Amino acid sequence: MNHLTILTIMMRLRIFFLLIWCFSPCAIAQFSANWSPRTDLNASLPASIRVFEDKAIPAYYVQIDLADTSSYVIKSLISSSGTETVSSFAATNKAYATINGGFFGGTSSFSLVAQKGKVLVPNIKQLTRSGTPYFPTRAAFGIMTDKKPDIAWTYEVNGTVYGYPSPSPNKQGVPQAQPTEVFPEGGATWKVFEGIGGGPVLVEKSAQKVTWEEEVFFGSGVESNIQDPRSAIGYTAGNKLILMVVDGRGSGRGATLPEMAKLMLDLGAVEAMNLDGGGSSTLAIGSTVINRPSDGSERKVPTVLSIMPKPKPPAPSADTFIDTGDACCYKERGANGWFESANTPFHGTTKARLNETGTGGDKATFYLQTIPQEGDYDVLAWWIPSFNRAKDTPFTIYQKGVPTTVKVDQSVPTTAGLWNKLGTFKLASTDSVVVTDNAKGDGAPIYVVTDALKLTLKNTVPIDQEPVTTVINSLSVFPNPTRGRFWVEVATSKPELVTFEIFDVLGRKLLSEKKHIHGTEQRDFGISDKANGLYYLRTIIGEKILTRSIILNQ
Repeated sequence: MNHLTILTIMMRLRIFFLLIWCFSPCAIAQFSANWSPRTDLNASLPASIRVFEDKAIPAYYVQIDLADTSSYVIKSLISSSGTETVSSFAATNKAYATINGGFFGGTSSFSLVAQKGKVLVPNIKQLTRSGTPYFPTRAAFGIMTDKKPDIAWTYEVNGTVYGYPSPSPNKQGVPQAQPTEVFPEGGATWKVFEGIGGGPVLVEKSAQKVTWEEEVFFGSGVESNIQDPRSAIGYTAGNKLILMVVDGRGSGRGATLPEMAKLMLDLGAVEAMNLDGGGSSTLAIGSTVINRPSDGSERKVPTVLSIMPKPKPPAPSADTFIDTGDACCYKERGANGWFESANTPFHGTTKARLNETGTGGDKATFYLQTIPQEGDYDVLAWWIPSFNRAKDTPFTIYQKGVPTTVKVDQSVPTTAGLWNKLGTFKLASTDSVVVTDNAKGDGAPIYVVTDALKLTLKNTVPIDQEPVTTVINSLSVFPNPTRGRFWVEVATSKPELVTFEIFDVLGRKLLSEKKHIHGTEQRDFGISDKANGLYYLRTIIGEKILTRSIILNQ
């Protein structure tokens, strides 16, 4: 054996042992960060949100004090356009801090997204490796309904997401049975309010526990012992939330999953989990990205976790609604008798009321005792028109005992589903609006109808303040075409009662839902029990009505 051969063998052995050492517990134990506060960024943030940086790795983390939520809210967000950059999410929501979310393909999230107590997307339920199906219990982070943070291994069972104290023990080549309510042992309904999925778990009970194999990340491209760009989330015993990003692949050193666990443990994490990494790893403060994404520019992602300014309480509404179901404020009398209408669309939760026309002896009275103050009000009425409705139904507005009668044609079809203005009147809480049966129409029998009143206080804006105009920033439906489940995103610049209604092509109402909205919100709907074809979404935002077509293709 010549000297060159011996030197080659020795060099290979040195490289071999060096690689073993690099991924040994000893090497990981020596990996640490030298964190320094980013005073330039912290100056513009609430005291409960602090940013730190290690310039050498480089790495960044945001610490959020969960005990002081006076200035922020935590939101998981899903893109209305499929995917967008983290800085776009941040700018749209004027966020303090935003980190990329879980795994995805195309525009579809493979990781859990939960908003306001509703799971919009569960963690992926089945994967195939070398032709073999696996059912992983992947990790998810959540702020629970009791406002406490949690990281759990999760799985959706019959439409309900369960959290488990231990993962399903999958191994390469040894898949486990599909999770159920009782497997893995100890599972319970995961009562998440706001949450984001990812995986694998990095820290459990203040100790490193990287469940890469159990969560079936083998064969996924997410490797455990490669120093890649990483994103992670965790929380400490001191009730601090941690959002962390480590740069890599030419933008920095990167980190292995065990090394990410150590960084989290060094900050006191009791639980932590990995998020999507590689080119997705992005952390923004305000709308400015503070790390260097390894793609060279921001990658578009479908989901993020965002720390956003706490919304200001909505100003008191200038609108007062009185419905036929309000026992305090609606009374009927008369010999003919008022009865319930089977027609739609009625307002609120109680149906409209009918009475056959007569001589004025039958009355329905709306008492105005719930209006906030004496003042000038627009008075608007809601009714359900039909061919057999009166053409001169009298609405009499009593102002301190003085009557003013306005007659309306309740047979006109275009008045359906709308607030119809009767006029503007100076009103007090002792006044009332009365509908009588003293009316006529074409044919017999003819009916008058009552349903609801809306009273809008006028001139409530201070003289030095500009009135707020409702601006519909967006109204989008996705995905469309849909396989049965779709989301509607609506944005308003002031508090509005928004009504969502779904109709088939014959005009039959299939669904109706009302929601007070201020800002941007998403609502999900399901029509998977309907036949394929064309449907219509009607969205009523204040006085505006918008319609969108929906194509169901299952």
